[in-house]
Amino acid sequence: MKLNSTNEIITNVGNAQHASIKMSPTAFKILSSQIYSNKIKAVIREISCNAHDAHVAAGKLDLPINVALPTRFSPTFEVEDFGTGLPHETLVELYMTYFGSTKQDTNDEIGGFGLGSKSPLAYTDQFTVINT
Repeated sequence: MKLNSTNEIITNVGNAQHASIKMSPTAFKILSSQIYSNKIKAVIREISCNAHDAHVAAGKLDLPINVALPTRFSPTFEVEDFGTGLPHETLVELYMTYFGSTKQDTNDEIGGFGLGSKSPLAYTDQFTVINT
């Protein structure tokens, strides 16, 4: 989604200050885990929406995304999309940068805040992304 933002904050005394955030393991944990009231639903929603956005970006809205929910015999959650994929450097940057997104200049895709790709960290300490 298109976002209009600035990195300056005007204080009540009139000086402009550049906004920043100091990233630390604690900040990463807060942003990953504490923003969701229902962590399991958040992971399903965020990852599925990212898969949908991948189809929008690739012009493949006629194809469904594949979702596999955990069972007793297969305890993994999987979402498969048929988008264009991402270059390795872009993938690493997006998954390791809060508020980094490729969707901030379009209204055609759901995301844009750079939070959803990290949502699995609300439920688990690690997850796998397969990018082919």
